Amino acid sequence: MKKLLLLALTMSLLAAGCQKKEETKAVSPAASKSAVVVNVSSESIIASTPSAEFRLEPSGALTATLVGASGRSSLEDKTLDVPQIISISKKEHAGAGFDLAGAKVRAASGKLGALGKHVEITGTIPETNLAETLELEIYDDFPNVALVWISIRNTGPTEIPLDWVKLQRHQFAAGSVSQPRVEPLWTFQGASLKWGKDEIFPMPAKFNQENPFGAPVPTKDDLGAVGGGIPVVAFWSREMGEAVGHVETVPFTLSIPVETTATGKVETAVRVPANTILNPGETFSTPRTFLAVYRGDFYQPLSLWSRVLAKEGLEKPRNNDENYAVSWCGWGYEFGVTPKQMLDTIPKLKELGIHWATLDDGWFNNYGDWQPNSAAFVGNAIPDMVKQFHDQGLKMQVWWLPLGVEDGQFGYGGRKYVVSDVVKQHPDWLILDKNGKPARMARNLATLCAAVPEVKEYYKGLTERFIRDWGFDGHKLD
Repeated sequence: MKKLLLLALTMSLLAAGCQKKEETKAVSPAASKSAVVVNVSSESIIASTPSAEFRLEPSGALTATLVGASGRSSLEDKTLDVPQIISISKKEHAGAGFDLAGAKVRAASGKLGALGKHVEITGTIPETNLAETLELEIYDDFPNVALVWISIRNTGPTEIPLDWVKLQRHQFAAGSVSQPRVEPLWTFQGASLKWGKDEIFPMPAKFNQENPFGAPVPTKDDLGAVGGGIPVVAFWSREMGEAVGHVETVPFTLSIPVETTATGKVETAVRVPANTILNPGETFSTPRTFLAVYRGDFYQPLSLWSRVLAKEGLEKPRNNDENYAVSWCGWGYEFGVTPKQMLDTIPKLKELGIHWATLDDGWFNNYGDWQPNSAAFVGNAIPDMVKQFHDQGLKMQVWWLPLGVEDGQFGYGGRKYVVSDVVKQHPDWLILDKNGKPARMARNLATLCAAVPEVKEYYKGLTERFIRDWGFDGHKLD
């Protein structure tokens, strides 16, 4: 026993010694020092990286310059006199005047890398009892991206109705710092506004678009509301590009409006609705927005945004070969699709080397119950059809629409909605709007609440039916 105790003690000491040696491993000063250099004066704060420069003014205006072997480039036309707007009780106020000399500069401590700089400045919003804090963060791993967010605190004795906050206001023009250009300014605007609407186009001479994100956008057809999108708006010319957006991993409700001015410049900003009452001592904070500079087209800022979100924890699934495989879709037969029509395509699919087929819209009885359409898919028609595709070496996926349910209101594709069985049995699963009515999603469908545990179980059961019982190899969700 003593030998065993001695052996255990010796191993513990060895392990502790190894750990201590590892902890005291020398780290070169260069490896632990950020390449972001912050220079503070009462006139401006300049944060420099090996490839970019970000300038912060006492007004809170932030501008960016791309730095490289070919020189310095910027799309910024000028520093706007009012880079922030705060709406209080339906009255607009300019943002705070900031004390730059009193800026606090420290190491960044977020998720975007081990090295970086964090800058914090404070000020007061004129004619109000509101104090404002602006925070700027730049990481070595993302030298072309600056994160910016603001917090507004009620320092007075009474409540203050806060309507909305507009930050990251910019005015762009195609050109470099030293040489204006006459080339067109292209743009990517990631808001989902309408089926088939272009997101990429050269900026027109006259333009005004709100670009809402995280909120439904009504349409004039029976599709109901659309919405969502990628919260990034980008601009670029041959010389370089700039982009703004937000980097939160949840779909904040905000907008990134874009408009042209009378002089042909392009203005944008991030507008964050507050719709709140700030009681004394309370604080409202915006999501973290970003300003990025780059060389190239829209792919560059979208790639940057994607990598930032991955660091924040919203990492995209790993790709595999099947992600790039061609899939034939039965939507060509629209709502009247039949098993025979699907099966008759097999010879042509094999001839073309396509090994995926999709059973699209129209196969089901109603949205929500997802039972086979008895007019065309009788009995075991669906699993039998899937088996025949499998027997020929082909894979199948099924189209459906999670959370959407029919509640007897509206209609789509020439058919009036019925009340689905799941709604009859569980009306308490519905999401309701502020008026107590069913909230609407795509195709004007009512919506089940995914936060309800029973709803999660219901969709788990549906997925098991599609994959395990019917034999589908995947889903088409659009």
